[in-house]
Amino acid sequence: MGLEIHTIPSISLAHITQAVNDRFDKNDNPWCVHATYQGAGYFIYLDEPYCGNAADPVPQCLLDIRDWRMSLEKQGILDNSRWVRVDTDSDPVEGLPVYDWQ
Repeated sequence: MGLEIHTIPSISLAHITQAVNDRFDKNDNPWCVHATYQGAGYFIYLDEPYCGNAADPVPQCLLDIRDWRMSLEKQGILDNSRWVRVDTDSDPVEGLPVYDWQ
């Protein structure tokens, strides 16, 4: 059995809204798997975001990041791990909205 290695892009925390950040902080996130990264951001698994109920739809910022990541996968730039790191120290990337809340 070989070692499996995945590439995880690191993008600015400004690519998620403050409301999403606050929900991640409170672990009140019905949309996707996430893990806090040293208080400076999150690892987010964005294969197919889901929602527990129609009253709490997946935020557009997460759909945008998922679509951006999937486009890089289709271009052969990233593997199929579907993880993204959003971090306070990472730069914004072209093609994603930036939310001014930090």
